[in-house]
Amino acid sequence: MIEFDNKRIIEIARIAGAPIDIGAGVWIHRKKGEQVKKGEPLITIFSDKSWKLTNAIKSAEKDYPLSWKACYWNG
Repeated sequence: MIEFDNKRIIEIARIAGAPIDIGAGVWIHRKKGEQVKKGEPLITIFSDKSWKLTNAIKSAEKDYPLSWKACYWNG
């Protein structure tokens, strides 16, 4: 079962640069209560600045095991 802390998801998105950077944010792949297979990403972190993406990833890794993937947007 999936459960998210909304404040943490918002914090990760802001570290990535949202809402100021247009290419930054977090995409949540599943809804609360949905089944997830081991290793399947739960969120995707987007950023248009590589250093912000790195910081957002480090933040996401701190609290709990969270499956994620990162996308650097250079456009």
